[in-house]
Parts: sequence; structure tokens; C-alpha cells
Amino acid sequence: MSSAPAALIQAFCWRSCGARTGHLAEGPWSGPATLTCWRGHRVPLTVTVIDTATQATIAAVSLSELPFDLAVTPDGTRAYVSNANRTIVVAVDLATLTVTATSTTGTAPVGLGVSADSSHLYVANAQDDNLLVVDTASNTVTDTLAVGSGPNALTLSPDRSRGYTTNVFSNDVTVVQLTPTPPSAPAVTAISPTSGLTTGTTVVTVTGTALTGATAVTFGGTPGTGPSPVTSATLTATLPPGATATNLSTGCTTASGTVTCTYGTIANGASVNKTFRIPLHLLSLGHVTVTGARATSAPTDPNPANDSASASRAAVGRFDLSATAQRYILAP
Repeated sequence: MSSAPAALIQAFCWRSCGARTGHLAEGPWSGPATLTCWRGHRVPLTVTVIDTATQATIAAVSLSELPFDLAVTPDGTRAYVSNANRTIVVAVDLATLTVTATSTTGTAPVGLGVSADSSHLYVANAQDDNLLVVDTASNTVTDTLAVGSGPNALTLSPDRSRGYTTNVFSNDVTVVQLTPTPPSAPAVTAISPTSGLTTGTTVVTVTGTALTGATAVTFGGTPGTGPSPVTSATLTATLPPGATATNLSTGCTTASGTVTCTYGTIANGASVNKTFRIPLHLLSLGHVTVTGARATSAPTDPNPANDSASASRAAVGRFDLSATAQRYILAP
């Protein structure tokens, strides 16, 4: 049974830029893909597929002036060739060996790389000192990243999550994070209390890291309930002696040295603020302290010990009364 000949893909260009390798997945060839650059333009400006066993040319496609670098997609279906003398990168279909698209990039595009899922092309522009991100579906630039001066080569990490540009004028290497860093896994560092009633209703505080966005808690496989949505609540603020409240939010009233605010439904984890002001005489000194407390709520808070708080303001102060649904209850 015969097999397709091993082949390399070769682009002849003006300057010596080393070799680039990739895998050809389709077409009448297979094996490594290599870009070889030659000094001078005495050779055709082409991308050429060469049988590595016989060194014979299998196929070729003509390109515009000064192709510089070549990157093959991980699936081996396309190759991208930069054109250092212009502002374009061309896409070559490796099954038909035809140019299928042209992307307009920055000045002197040289180094190339392709993302792991082939959805993005990375282009180092030697004269613009940047790295462009190109959407390979639309062949348009979607992001521009600043790098060092004179980036004339680009190398990707094995997982293609980072890029490294060699910057000839600033004599350094720029490391670029090309894909988002995976978020940290949630971790629980403390639970208080560590035990509760088998019938449920025990209020539990869970402490940890990366818990933002958590929507449920289980205890030994048993789902916890909460934070329970508030269907209604009333908070009362006690004013200092002789003080009055103005600029009350909708749903708040004042009488006999107090401000009472009513609340409707509050979603799990959400907060609703209502405000008021206490104007003081210009000669008043020090701070004014107001204490707010939950008067009623539905459902009833099983831990009323933390249902009050105090706040102090100087001169003229605005005070917030905030109702939040934020506790988990251990279910039976």
C-alpha cells in the first residue's frame, strides 16, 4: 500500500530568516513543512511543496514580493506567509495550494504564529513595534499589543498561550500573554460553625478564595438553602437627639427621631440602598452617628445578632440603609 510522499513547504524570500516547521494535513503530501529564506531575489517568490525523499518540487504558488516568514495552522490546512516589504499577510490553502485571503497588517510584517485552535493569527510588525492579533475567519485585526523596538521574529510557547518577540533595536525579548490565564479554582479555607442541627436552619459562614460567582453550596452532598431572597423588609434608623432627616429615598418616612425604610423583593446576593441626609447647624462640632437595624423581614433572619450597624458622618452627612440577602442555611 503506497503512502503520500513526505514533503516540505518552502517559501523563497529576500532575507535569511531561519526555518519554520509545521504539519500538512491535507493534499497529496504529508510530513514536515519548512520555510527556507535566501539572500537576494534570484529565486522565484513562491511557496513550494517539496518531496523530502526525492527533493523534487511537487507544487508551488506564486506570491508577491519579499515573503519573510511562514506559519502553518495546527490542523495543517492553511499556511500564512508574511510580506516584509509591504503591509500584508496572505493565507494559502494547503489542499489546493492557492492564496485564499489577504490580511492588511502593520508596516513590515515579519514573524508569524497561529493560535492552538487556528482562530487567530499573530503578526509581529518590525517597523511598528507591535504584535497584531488577526481573526482568521474575517482576516481582520482585532487587537494590537505593544512590544519592544524592532520585533523581527515571533515564537509561540508549546501550548501557544504565550508569544515571544525578538526585538533587534531594543535588544530584548517581549513576552505576551496571548490567551487569558485560567481562573483559579474555588477553594474553601474555613467553615463556621463546623456542625449543626440535623433538622437544618443552622446559619453557616463559608470563607475561601475565588468564590465570586458561586451559586450553590452543599454540605456533605446535601444542598444548602440560601441566600434566601428577601420578599419584604423594614429597616429603622435611629437619629441623634434633636436631628431631623431630609432628602429621603422613595419608601422612607421619618417621625419621632427615626427614619423607617421599606423594601420589596431583593434577589439572592443583591443589595438595595436607600438614603437620607441629616443637616446640622454650621457651628456643630464632631460627628453624627446613626444606628440602623432590621425591624421586620420575610423570611425572618435566623441570625438577628448581626442585623444592626452604625455609621458616622461630619457636618452634613448622607446615610445609607442597605438590605442584603447573603446567608446560606444548612438544609435538613
